[in-house]
Amino acid sequence: MGDTELSVTALAATATRRVVWLALIAGTMAALAILSLHETGPLLAASVIIAVVGITPAIYIGAALKGLNSVRLRVFVREPAVEGEVVEVRVEVENRSRAAFELMEVTVHPSPYFKVVGGSTTAVMSLGPRERASFSYYVRVRAGTHVFPEPRIVVKDLLGLMRVEAVASPRPTLRVYPRIVHVPTVGVTLASRPAGMARTKRRGRGVEFYGIREYVPGDEFRWIAWKASARTGMRRLFVKEFEEESSVNVFMVIDTHPSMFAGPPGSTIIEYVMRSVAEIAAYALRRGDSVAVLYAGRGITHENVPVRGLANLGNVLRVLSSITWPEMVEHVPPPYVSLVQTLVRGLPKVLPRERNTIIVFTSLPHKEGSEELIRSLERLRKQGNYVMLVAPLVEFFELAGLSGLEAAVYRLRAYASIKERNEVIRELRRRGIPAIAVGPKDISDAVIRRLEWVRAVT
Repeated sequence: MGDTELSVTALAATATRRVVWLALIAGTMAALAILSLHETGPLLAASVIIAVVGITPAIYIGAALKGLNSVRLRVFVREPAVEGEVVEVRVEVENRSRAAFELMEVTVHPSPYFKVVGGSTTAVMSLGPRERASFSYYVRVRAGTHVFPEPRIVVKDLLGLMRVEAVASPRPTLRVYPRIVHVPTVGVTLASRPAGMARTKRRGRGVEFYGIREYVPGDEFRWIAWKASARTGMRRLFVKEFEEESSVNVFMVIDTHPSMFAGPPGSTIIEYVMRSVAEIAAYALRRGDSVAVLYAGRGITHENVPVRGLANLGNVLRVLSSITWPEMVEHVPPPYVSLVQTLVRGLPKVLPRERNTIIVFTSLPHKEGSEELIRSLERLRKQGNYVMLVAPLVEFFELAGLSGLEAAVYRLRAYASIKERNEVIRELRRRGIPAIAVGPKDISDAVIRRLEWVRAVT
């Protein structure tokens, strides 16, 4: 968001209950004055005074209705923000009209997914013509794009008889980068490779030692194996050889169905996936691979071109920070629709005509509709790509906020959905598509091990 300027639109002026009571009192006193035979003057005077008191705020509010359209709000938030940070949201209110607002209440709520940790989201102020005022509060942010509710302004008269409500637009938004918890090193990953995953022995310029051979003209002196050469009394020279490492084109596709946002704050599936994708991207870029991230939201496919080199990690983080959190809606779209659209239409736009590694992240919430997803993955595999599906277990994420009896009851209720998801995973494997179910802390390590296997057989 950085710096967002908002225009104010007045909605309507309304009278409070105090106006009703004043009208009743003034009417009653006027009626008594008319019906009374003696001393009507004081009663009539009092009723007139009360009526004037009730009418004057209405005139003031009428002017406020016009003046509010000239009020501007500016919302400042430091960017880029990283999840888990506490950031300041500063609101500046500017009155560009000639009207004075004696009692103005400004409310700028943050995204409902943020936690307010300091300050107040509402400020009461008096704002004269051409004046400015500001206030701040602090929130702890979460990764992704978050849309703020509409800022609201309420203007009242000093007696609280009338009020005007207004809203400001456009709605502020804030993009937050996922944090990278850890990036496994090459040595750690290779050491933890499961049995059966062996690196292809291929000479080249890599980092893994391959062997030594006799020196031939044209070899670089920096690769001379001096100890081996010394054993021959330097009569023969030997040079070191290293395993050549093949680079991999990595395309990670993220499902943004509402089921991916399940779980307690800070521990939802989408948050773990965003962190894991950032870690995987950092690892792959460091290894010399090219990386691209795609996701679908609201029927629109978002993608970026493949990048290479750790210096381009920011490009990946910007794409991840664009994943928009869903607002409270009654209609939940069918599963896999946006994901399949991304695989069929969005991915081919950026996919090179060579063997690529495609990793799809989805919670697999339902068996219904999974056949179309499987067919789209099969199509990509038949085009010569290595395709893998990673299914974070929804139940593991939702269990993070439960304990004791609640957790036991939840496990029983979740049995049917776990069984349904396992059926989809078995069907994927049967049709030649590797699929793994993972918990919150297994995502990046499981994918990186698989990437090393792909690198070894490429």
